[in-house]
Amino acid sequence: MTDTLAAPGHESESTMTAETPTVETTQDRRRKAAKISLAAIALLGIGAAATSAAWSDDVWFGGTANAGTFEVQGSLDGTTWTDADDEATSIAIPDSELEGLVPGETRTVTLYLKNASDVTATLAPDAAVTTAGDVFAGSNPALVDVETIADPELDADEETSVDLTVTTPENWGDTYQGTDGTIVVTFQAQS
Repeated sequence: MTDTLAAPGHESESTMTAETPTVETTQDRRRKAAKISLAAIALLGIGAAATSAAWSDDVWFGGTANAGTFEVQGSLDGTTWTDADDEATSIAIPDSELEGLVPGETRTVTLYLKNASDVTATLAPDAAVTTAGDVFAGSNPALVDVETIADPELDADEETSVDLTVTTPENWGDTYQGTDGTIVVTFQAQS
């Protein structure tokens, strides 16, 4: 019996070795199992939170786009309007307005412009004027002036007018008698 019993504090090596690993292994297993269980619960909780949204909502917008129209028209009376998009379709100033010019004379014709668009039109403030023919040639020709457009921005359906003036010099020589000339006035606009 003395062989199997050891003095207190002096346990036999066989007893110590056999018992200690068994106790540590069991405790380690329990700790590991507890950690794994907690990790699994945490992962399940995160997964459930990511997939368990009960509400969702969307907002959609839709619409239709269309292009505006753009057209500037001209008139000699402010009532009858014409597109006159090129020289071939230009608005003809009546011959009576500028025929029979004599020295020292000034003739004025009012030209009307209208924005027939559904967008704002901006006119070039100064018209392009082209003249041809003997009345506007030589050493002392008749002069053409188109007044500057005071407010070149026209809203949709807004109108404006400018004066075209032809002036002959006081000393307009005899060589101009019976001669002809043409005037082309172009107003440019953009949206």
